[in-house]
Amino acid sequence: AGAIVYPDNKDGNFELTWSPAWIEEGQPICIVASAFRRGNGNSAYVEVSDPTQPVMIQLESPGIRISANLTDPSGQSITRYDAELSLATEFKCRAPIFCNTVDPGETIFSGIPHGPNYKLTIHADGFQTKQVIVDATDKYRNDIDLGTIVLHPQDSLERLAIEQNPTSDAIKEFHKIYRLDEGEIIKLITPPFVLGRQEYFRAGISGGTWFKGNNFFRWDGKPVVRIGSTGTGLDYIFYLLSDIPAHDFELPRGMKIRLPEGDWIVRSGVPITEQLTALEVYLQAELHRPIRFEKRTIEREVIVVRGRYEFTPHPSGEHPDYIPVTYDGRVRSKKQTANSLEEFLRFVETIIEIKIINEAESTENTAIRYKMGPGTTMLGARSHKSDVLKALVENLNKTTSLRFTLERRPSEVWVVTEETKN
Repeated sequence: AGAIVYPDNKDGNFELTWSPAWIEEGQPICIVASAFRRGNGNSAYVEVSDPTQPVMIQLESPGIRISANLTDPSGQSITRYDAELSLATEFKCRAPIFCNTVDPGETIFSGIPHGPNYKLTIHADGFQTKQVIVDATDKYRNDIDLGTIVLHPQDSLERLAIEQNPTSDAIKEFHKIYRLDEGEIIKLITPPFVLGRQEYFRAGISGGTWFKGNNFFRWDGKPVVRIGSTGTGLDYIFYLLSDIPAHDFELPRGMKIRLPEGDWIVRSGVPITEQLTALEVYLQAELHRPIRFEKRTIEREVIVVRGRYEFTPHPSGEHPDYIPVTYDGRVRSKKQTANSLEEFLRFVETIIEIKIINEAESTENTAIRYKMGPGTTMLGARSHKSDVLKALVENLNKTTSLRFTLERRPSEVWVVTEETKN
């Protein structure tokens, strides 16, 4: 199964979790390795016959780029779709190796290692799933253009039947393990995972793209995946389990809490205080650390918004019909829309992780188009945040007719503490 992994020691060695149940008797263990980097990264494919012995993997460069043109039967381009890449050889574990959401003109995958035959699976809303075999055995062929791939429409009943399947023993085992007993609020499932986990993601989520890293489930009589993340820090868990925005809790500098990797399940409808109490019990039992969560009022930097919203093109002329949420002028290609000022501010607040206090006039049913800058995520955690925040606020002032100001205000936050002898 695909995963982002990090060296287990200073020598750069990796220890991969796996289970014999994932392969048929006599099958080799196949490892597909790809360096995590932009563009066409280094990669390698190896077959392991003896898992008890160390394996040396030499990454090659460049890997393979896979591209195609997707259309419907009339020749109309399909604008957006999900793609999975797995080995063509059938394994019990059917999770894809690589997943990607592809926009028009983009390469489907890059950095794919030479060696085996792959199976490319394409999912697009309203269309039948398409599978194509990709021959990657020629080590001198770095660009594979699959040409035009035609997807045929899929009716809603057919789609529903696919989503309700499978009813295999594997998925039954998944539901048995991924449940909360009466009175249980939080549970962590650690790898190696049961095969039904892969079946669940492939059947329940378009493209099956949430199998990597940690996943967060809501339990309401059955497990429902909420979001996936590769983070194992307490800040990830605290936010995702308890629905508390990152800017509403304080993790003291120097407090390092790295939790085991796995899937978290939390009971729906439970008050935040009960969720946090359950998390305290878990941290004490599993990590032997007396972590506590308490609400305090502290003074901190916030963004205050005043005035009445009215869109104004940016004076640079580079952003004529949208708000650039950026501090350096760079924006991503995707344009997004909020249906009200309140919705727009909540989204920005979540991305930059700084509390925004809205004192502006109400503007309901107002379509606000904007683009996010590539460096705006988690501005509140940066050491140089003062300068970049001022630049971001200035861009918002120029394009919204509002007044965004940085101020210090008393605010309620959840504070993380740890009891020590001192």
